[in-house]
Amino acid sequence: MKVTTISHRVAMLPAVLLAAGSLFLCTQATHAAAIYLETFPGNSSANAAMSTIGWTAYKGASATNITSTTGGSQYVAIANLAGNPGPAIGFLAIVNSGSPQPAAESYATFQTGLSLANPTTISWNMNGNGPASPLRLLVQVSGSWYATDSTFIPTSFTSGANFTNAPAQDVYRSFNFTTDKSAWRSFTFSQGVGMSVGNTTISSDLASSTITGIGFYADLSSGSVLRVDQLQVVPEPGSAALLLGAGAMFVLLRVRRRTA
Repeated sequence: MKVTTISHRVAMLPAVLLAAGSLFLCTQATHAAAIYLETFPGNSSANAAMSTIGWTAYKGASATNITSTTGGSQYVAIANLAGNPGPAIGFLAIVNSGSPQPAAESYATFQTGLSLANPTTISWNMNGNGPASPLRLLVQVSGSWYATDSTFIPTSFTSGANFTNAPAQDVYRSFNFTTDKSAWRSFTFSQGVGMSVGNTTISSDLASSTITGIGFYADLSSGSVLRVDQLQVVPEPGSAALLLGAGAMFVLLRVRRRTA
C-alpha cells in the first residue's frame, strides 16, 4: 500500500510541476509579451522597399502609391543603416528631403491583414532631423481607418547614423490604446484618389478593440526626415494570462486522469 501511494505521488509530480510552471507563466503574462513586433529589418547594401515586409506606402493628397520607391527626395523605405535598438540593420525612413528640396508633403504607411485583440500599449522608437515632423499612429478597426488625435514629435534631431546610439528617453514613444472617441480622428484613404485626417475627433467610440491594420501618418515640412523602429503592440495582461491558464488546466486534467 505504501508503494502504491508513493507511486501515485510520483506520477502526479509532472502535474504539480506543470501547475507551478503555469502559475509562473501566468504571472509573467501580466507583463504581457508583444502580440505584434515590427523591427523593419533591412540590409546594409541598399534601402529596401516597404513591400519586403508586407507594408504599403503612399504620398500626398492624392495618395500616390510609393511602396516600391526606395530613394530620391520623397520616399518611404527601410533604411540600410542600423536602427534603434542596434546593431541590427533597418528602420522605417520617411523622407521629404533632397536637392532641390521638395515642398511640404504628407505620407502614410501601414500593414493590414492583422488581428490584434485587446491591445493596451502601442510603442515605437523615433527621431528626426527637424521639429516640424508630426507623426500620428494609424489603426484599422472594423474596416475603417483612424489616426490618433495626438501627434508625436521627435525630440532627438540627428542623422540616421546616430539613431542607433540615441538614449531611450530621447526616442521612445507610446500610446495607450483606447476605443474612446476623444482619442481618435477619422483617416480617409483611397489609393490614387486621396487621403486625409479629420479636423476633429470622431463622434462615436471605436466599434471594436481588435486592430486589423497598423501604421503611421506623417506631415513633413521641406527638408524633414522621420525615422521609426521597434513598433510593438502589447495586449491586455489578463488576455495572455487567461490563454496560458486555460491551456495549463487542460494538460493538468489529462495528467490526473492518466494517474487516477
